[in-house]
Amino acid sequence: MFSEVVEHTVEKLAREMVHGIFHIGVDAVKRYVLFWCMANYLQEQQMSERMSIEQYASSTFSLTTEERNKLTKDGVEKADRLWKAYYERKLDHYNSINLEKKVALLLRQKQETQLRLIKKAKNENLEGNAKRFQGLSLFPYQLEEFAVLDGIKEGQAAQEIGRTYKRIVSNKGYLQKMTFKEYREFVALLKDEIDQSQDPYKNVRYYKLEKRLGFEAVKAVLKAIKDCREQNKWPVEIVVRDLTYVLRLPFLSERQQYAEVYPELNWEERNRWGLELLGILTFTETCILAAQQRLTEFNGNVLHPKDWEMFATLYLPETFKNDYKQRKDFQAEDFTLLMADLDKQNTEAFAKIKQLIQKSGTPPV
Repeated sequence: MFSEVVEHTVEKLAREMVHGIFHIGVDAVKRYVLFWCMANYLQEQQMSERMSIEQYASSTFSLTTEERNKLTKDGVEKADRLWKAYYERKLDHYNSINLEKKVALLLRQKQETQLRLIKKAKNENLEGNAKRFQGLSLFPYQLEEFAVLDGIKEGQAAQEIGRTYKRIVSNKGYLQKMTFKEYREFVALLKDEIDQSQDPYKNVRYYKLEKRLGFEAVKAVLKAIKDCREQNKWPVEIVVRDLTYVLRLPFLSERQQYAEVYPELNWEERNRWGLELLGILTFTETCILAAQQRLTEFNGNVLHPKDWEMFATLYLPETFKNDYKQRKDFQAEDFTLLMADLDKQNTEAFAKIKQLIQKSGTPPV
């Protein structure tokens, strides 16, 4: 069984790499490594079933009655313009949906600029398909999520939901402009869609939703900020910055434990706490590489039915949900403070990435 391979791999590496004991133990690492490797295996099986953004746009494009009636007057050119505008909206949305896509777009744009300069120097034709639009596709496991977010982008959800989504994906630091209620309602809408889906492994989508938006983890962090404020322990800016690092951990319930223990720490323990966060990330990445290598060596044959039964139980909502509530456990002002700090980190990181891309050569994309 692959779960046994993961268990032995993590325990062996723990003996070799870990000095002391992680606050959350190594079982959390075992669960996550098993989940990551099996989810990745599932997704790799669907790599050949990709759908281009153009195909996606074609499958969802339709004209309103008013638009169809106008075609009798304006002809095919009007329909073509409507289609192109629709397709470009899908491209723009795909390219801005998360940081990874934004960085990939910057790389393609840089490559396109370099190729145009080379063509110009050789007096070659500059026309052709833009590199920034080539190779964009969705895999089956991404389709439902993209369709829901695309519906929000197209105005098919409440106006408040659409505004929240724009703030979440913006590069301009707009997280602090949303309220906790708006944030909660946006997450609830996406969770409801997963609840109603026919996906046999909904837990993968639940995991991605919580990892990306961190709703339950954010509540735990806000509770810790309030506790530290009441104790007047350290400057709130230090507390907020420290606790944002909790959101980077991949363990959905266990990362909340790191937030919950934070107010109890003294200065020396706080420093060890920070080092442990870095250490457990490095350790987990090493474990994933080792377990993934074993899975590749077995060509997936080590995956047994009991592994899949166990996999389906990992990261279901009830395993990471908490009962922290605004006003009772944390304040609106701390939510705004946390979002402002995340805005600062996100905008600074994206600016550095853009600068690095602009200054460096661009590898093939």
